[in-house]
Amino acid sequence: MCTAQAGSFMQGIAADRASKANARILKRNADMALVRAGLVRNRGRMEEIHSRNRTKQTLGTARASIAANGFAVDSGSALDAVSDIAKFGELDAMTIRYNAEVDAQSFEKQAGQYRMMAGLERQKGRFSLLAGTTSMVGSLLEENQAPTLLNGQTVHPSWYRRG
Repeated sequence: MCTAQAGSFMQGIAADRASKANARILKRNADMALVRAGLVRNRGRMEEIHSRNRTKQTLGTARASIAANGFAVDSGSALDAVSDIAKFGELDAMTIRYNAEVDAQSFEKQAGQYRMMAGLERQKGRFSLLAGTTSMVGSLLEENQAPTLLNGQTVHPSWYRRG
């Protein structure tokens, strides 16, 4: 019976170590998700800057074209066209920023889930270790008490029927 008791204890230790290893992996995954969130935000900022620069170039080209054709750039339909280019260019830049932020927040949420799962893994390991220890101690107690309970040594003589 001693081998079975030690086995359950060792099984608890192994499960605890495996859970700790899984928790470390999940924590690394969480760290990587946070890195990806930062990268996505940086990429979004760069794309936003490039979008605004393209809009400025488009505005410059439009103004030059309008002026080359002899129209005033700051009034009438020419002003409307330039304003529309500016508005839609800003809308593009803001859309890029928004999309990058949504992606970054999804990575941050994923990191939080990984951290939560790591905590659950650590707790699972502690419970496995506790279960193995409890099983071993329970088996030892049962083994030590079983002979005295089963052979009648603890039963009071008045409980026997005489007949």
